[in-house]
Amino acid sequence: MRSRKASLAAVIVIVLCLGLIFTSCSRWRKGAKPAPAGESTVSTARLEGQKWYLVELDGKAVEMPKNASRPFIVLNVSKKEASGLNGCNNFSGGYVLKGSLLVFRGMTSTKMACHGPEGLSFIEIGFMDMLQKTRTYGITGNTLTFSDERQPLARFTVEEKGRK
Repeated sequence: MRSRKASLAAVIVIVLCLGLIFTSCSRWRKGAKPAPAGESTVSTARLEGQKWYLVELDGKAVEMPKNASRPFIVLNVSKKEASGLNGCNNFSGGYVLKGSLLVFRGMTSTKMACHGPEGLSFIEIGFMDMLQKTRTYGITGNTLTFSDERQPLARFTVEEKGRK
């Protein structure tokens, strides 16, 4: 009888431990929601190593002034470093990528004065803010979407044809 109670107690402890493990994993990923409807998450090889050009920021199409360079981002898999152009200045920093979870860390940028249309500084500020808020990504075709816990923040394309 005693060994049967010990076996039952061991099974209960194992079940509780497994429940705790699964619960803690789901809490860790709580902020990492699936990609928005209609978007699929693909392998990190597709996300990383591409030059992604900004086409939409905060729900608005990004219209670049004539002769201005379109903001872009590149994720370097070997260095785990994100870098690019935020509209006016170059930026770089680290990132963490696990499944569809994407978090940027320690982002810095050059501090050159933006000459040209005033809109460039708004794009630059919005771009850096978007990187700070990004928690997930999704890719559909040639479109990359960065999202926070609730909504899309920015869209990018690998095609340079979208330059305006």
